Amino acid sequence: MTVRELVHHLAWTPDFFFAAMDGRDMIVPPVPETITEASELLK
Repeated sequence: MTVRELVHHLAWTPDFFFAAMDGRDMIVPPVPETITEASELLK
């Protein structure tokens, strides 16, 4: 797993649980193309 893929995984994991609790579909962001995009995803 690359750093970008790891950041992506960490960013959408909370929504996995919240979506299940809310009974809605998950919102999965696209895998970031750069480290800068990855850091923005975590903000």
